[in-house]
Amino acid sequence: MENIKNVILGVLVVAVLFLGAKVSGLSSSLGAASGYAHYQMESFLQGVSAGARDQFSVSNTGVLTTSGAITTTSALTSGAFSATTGAFSSTLDVTGATEVGLFTQGGGVLSTSTVSTAMIPTAATFNYGLIQITPNTADLTYTFPATSTMSAMIPNAGDSRTVMVYNATTTAGIDVIFAAGTGMEIKGTGSTPLTIDEASMGTLTFVRKANSDILVLVNAAVAD
Repeated sequence: MENIKNVILGVLVVAVLFLGAKVSGLSSSLGAASGYAHYQMESFLQGVSAGARDQFSVSNTGVLTTSGAITTTSALTSGAFSATTGAFSSTLDVTGATEVGLFTQGGGVLSTSTVSTAMIPTAATFNYGLIQITPNTADLTYTFPATSTMSAMIPNAGDSRTVMVYNATTTAGIDVIFAAGTGMEIKGTGSTPLTIDEASMGTLTFVRKANSDILVLVNAAVAD
């Protein structure tokens, strides 16, 4: 009888050691920072939720809802993505068609006042939503930088960016006149297609060509 007890005890000790080694292996090689990794798959027919007030939930139809931030270090792929509020703290890259009910573009305002008659801005100038220019003495020729310095702004063929420009001077006859930079082709509309009159504004649309050159469309309003 004593021998049988010893055998059973030995088997239990071996089993415990074996299971301990398995758990230790999972925690060291596959486990997340907050717990052990698990191989099994569970099915929740009514969905699943977590948090004291269901801050994170997945319905039985696959809809994921969270009241907190979503942080990912890899691509976020989805057939449909919707949100009522929230913000992205990094670049949002969408390769498919995007439908937006109401879109508000930010970018801030860059204000520049100059007594010069010529200016060559840097590529970083066009990272703003509105460029406000005040030429104080005479017409200002605004020559775009070389396209080789703008590759980060629109890096791929077919990429585009639109920026608004406002001629903030109130002196009659002082205009902002756009000129092409190296590797750039510039087009405009209207009778003075590349000119923004005093107290007027327009838009600049930059489009990357297949050969890395850039097309610029100037759409300027006429002064009142």
